[in-house]
Amino acid sequence: PESVAGRNAVHAFVEEMKHNSGEKLKSRLFPSLRGGSAEIRRSAYYEGVTGVSDTARVDLGEDDWFEEYENKMDRQLIEEIASVSLSINQSLYKQFTLQQELRNTKNPVVMEKIRLENERLNAFVARWKPRLADMRRNAIYYIRASSFCNKDILGPKFFKTQLDTLDMDEFLTAICAIRHKEVTNKFFTTYDHERHQFKDSYIYDQILKFDLKDQFLLTARYLRHYDKREPLYIGYDPGNFQSLIVGQKKDYGNRFDIIKEFWAYIPDDQQNLAQQVYSFFGTDAVNKVIHLYPDRAGNKTREELEQITTDSLTMKAALESYGFSVILYNDGAPTIYHWQQFRLCQLLFGEKLPLLPKVRIDENECPNLCSAILISPLKKTNGKIELDKASEKKEELKRRPGLTTQLPSAMIYLLYGLYSDLIKKELSSYPDDLPENLAI
Repeated sequence: PESVAGRNAVHAFVEEMKHNSGEKLKSRLFPSLRGGSAEIRRSAYYEGVTGVSDTARVDLGEDDWFEEYENKMDRQLIEEIASVSLSINQSLYKQFTLQQELRNTKNPVVMEKIRLENERLNAFVARWKPRLADMRRNAIYYIRASSFCNKDILGPKFFKTQLDTLDMDEFLTAICAIRHKEVTNKFFTTYDHERHQFKDSYIYDQILKFDLKDQFLLTARYLRHYDKREPLYIGYDPGNFQSLIVGQKKDYGNRFDIIKEFWAYIPDDQQNLAQQVYSFFGTDAVNKVIHLYPDRAGNKTREELEQITTDSLTMKAALESYGFSVILYNDGAPTIYHWQQFRLCQLLFGEKLPLLPKVRIDENECPNLCSAILISPLKKTNGKIELDKASEKKEELKRRPGLTTQLPSAMIYLLYGLYSDLIKKELSSYPDDLPENLAI
C-alpha cells in the first residue's frame, strides 16, 4: 500500500489479502483508484478491486478485513448482472452467427434480413452494455469456496497429505475454508467450553406434551436450570448495542448458572430489552427480584459515565414497569481494571479457590456468549493488559452478539459485582505475574 500513495491507478489486484492490512489498503490503495481517460472510466473494472485469499486466522495475527464484504453483497444486483450479461452475450453470439450466414449467401432478401437483425442487435448491445458496466462498477461479488472444489484435479492424496501435515485449525481454514472459532491469546485463559458449558437446558417431558396443533412459546418455565423462586442476577452493558446476561445462584451459592442472554441495538432501547426479559421470565417467576450490575468502566469521560448512569437508571425503570423489583449496583463503586477482570475470570473458571463458585453457561440459551468468549482476545500495550475490544468497532450492529466482546463484557460486570468481594486480597494488590494495570 505504501508504494501507491499519491499515484493514480484504475484497478487493484490483491493477492493473499489476509497478509495485507485492511486499514492501509482502504486509506492508501483504494483512494489511488482514480486515474485514466474518459473511456477507461466507463470500464466495468474502473475503481474496482480483485482479491484472493485463504481464510484468515485472526488468532495468528492475520487480517480478516475482507470478510466484511460478504455481507455487503447485493444478491439481487448480482442476479440482474448475470441476466443482463447473458442477454448481451446471446446477442453478440447471434451477431457472430449472422456474419457467418452473410458470408455464405448471395440472396438479397436474406442479406436484408441479416442487416435488419444486426441493426436490432447492435441497438440492444449499445443500450445495455453501458448499463451493465455501471451495474458491475457498483457491485460487490464475494465467493467463498474450499479446496474441495478442485477435488477432481487435486486428487485424494493431496487432501490426505494436507491432513497429515497441517494441524487441524490450519487444515480447516486453509483447505476447508472454515473460519477459526477460537483465538490463541484468549482473555478467558482458563475457560474450557467442554467443562463450563452445559447442554441439558430443557425439561423435555413438558415440551414433548405439545403436538403440532398446539401453540408453543419457549419461556423460562421449560428451563431445567431455572428456579422460579430464586432472584435473577443480571449483568448490563449499555450503549448503541445493549446486552443483558442473566444468571442464578445454585447449590447454596457453590454454583452459578448463566441461563439466558438478551440484546438490542438502536433504534431498540431499554424498553425493548425489558420486554424481552418479561416475555421470557415474567409470567413464570415467583420471585421477581432482579440484581442489576451495569458497566463499571474506568476509561470513560464524565459525559460517558453520566450516560452509563442514565442508561442504568432507564434500564431499572423499564424492568420495574413490568413488575420486577430491581436492585441497582455499582453506583459509586470503584473502577474495575483490566488485570482485576482478567484475574477474577482466571480464578473463577480455573476452579481452584473454594471461596468461588463453579460457573456454568447454558450453550443453548446463550449461544452468542459462548461464541464470543472463545474469540475475546487479550492484548498487551506497553506491557499493560487489555481486553481487545477492536471487534466492537469493526462489526456492524446486527453481527455483534456472537462476534464481539460486548456480551462477555456484560458477563464480566455481573461476575465481578457478585464475587470480587470474596477475593479482595487477590484483587487489591497487583500480582507479580501480570502486566501493569489498565482501566477499561
